[in-house]
Amino acid sequence: MPLNTKNRLALGFVSLHWVYGVVAIIFLSFKILDGFLRWAFGMVGLGPLVYLPVAASLGVLAVHCVVKLSEMRSPIFAVFGFMIVSVFAGVGIFMFGVPKQVAFGIYVFTPLMFGIVAYQGFFTRYQHLMPTMALVSFIVIALGALLDVQFALPWSGFSFEVGGEEIQGARAWTTHGLERVAGFSRASYSLAKQAIIAALAYIAFGSNTYIKLAVWFAALAVIAVTTTKGVLVAWLCLTLYFVGKRFLPSILIRLLPLSGVFVGILLPALSYFFDFSNLFKNNIILKIALGSFQTRLVQTWPNALEMINHHGSWLIGRGIGGIGTPQVGKEAFYSPGDNMYVYFFGIMGMLSFALYVPWLWQIWKLKIYQFKDDHFFFLISVLVFIYGITTGVVEDPFIAFFLGLSLAHLFQVHKAHDTLA
Repeated sequence: MPLNTKNRLALGFVSLHWVYGVVAIIFLSFKILDGFLRWAFGMVGLGPLVYLPVAASLGVLAVHCVVKLSEMRSPIFAVFGFMIVSVFAGVGIFMFGVPKQVAFGIYVFTPLMFGIVAYQGFFTRYQHLMPTMALVSFIVIALGALLDVQFALPWSGFSFEVGGEEIQGARAWTTHGLERVAGFSRASYSLAKQAIIAALAYIAFGSNTYIKLAVWFAALAVIAVTTTKGVLVAWLCLTLYFVGKRFLPSILIRLLPLSGVFVGILLPALSYFFDFSNLFKNNIILKIALGSFQTRLVQTWPNALEMINHHGSWLIGRGIGGIGTPQVGKEAFYSPGDNMYVYFFGIMGMLSFALYVPWLWQIWKLKIYQFKDDHFFFLISVLVFIYGITTGVVEDPFIAFFLGLSLAHLFQVHKAHDTLA
């Protein structure tokens, strides 16, 4: 029987999902080996190839939009997302009037949007291979950390030029005299996030309890040598979850993401109205252990909220591009936010709080005791909400991609359940 136009489009879209999955694997592999690959490409004059994963993901998004437009249908979740982007892109133009800054602000969300689009092509298609992919990824991540501890890696601190601009290979830096290990990755904090996500993936989908334990505590070692305290706190919270899940009531377990949101909003709010500078003044141990947290509590968060108040609106924020990396070189009052809730507040103001209600509700409905995929995305949600207390999250491509997968799983109907063993 001949295929009509609709059927041809459907078959084409199925094959496109295969492409999306392959691009996702390339994207994640590049991120895990980011520092090494930048050095390798730079050494042989192929520096522009470092942009291949981003270009490919942008291509996927463009093709996906064209296909959906040709079908004249999109899920409500996608339509709602498009409306939010359009409205707050307009707010950005109104607030600071720099279209390039707004465009870069949208570009920052590329990995997150790619994660949403690639859900079926990557996660649904390759879920049966997730234990293997997670374990292999973790071994590579841990090996990179071990090599970096033992040797001076040639890509640490390496930089090269692309189009007249200097591109950093892997960041070389220290904290209180301790080298921050980056392994094969581009920066220590990237390595820490990759380690915990790979470990969570194996714990959710793997079957061998002993390997799960080994991977989880090896992840702690990797995080420790990176000295990334935010990921360490997330690791501790998740460890308490794994222990408490066995004997605590389900309702208490399910409140963990909500607690992350509550603390993540409360701390910056308190920092704006109260001065915490004396809290660390005479305590050297606290200064060393919580130095970066002190900076956020005393400077970063209150300054960000002051910027939003004076150069935007607490009700509607500053729009897309109004906070974080898109500001660099364009506005004198740049603020990284260093908090996911502050970051979204900077874009959407108090309206951002409305996002957490359906988000938390969808997480609440996950059958974490029954399905492996639901359990995995619950773990990713906990990681995002806890780690999001001290970082913007969406500006890191690796974790933003998994956040995108999580949102697709939570709000789209095409799920690939695999029961827990």
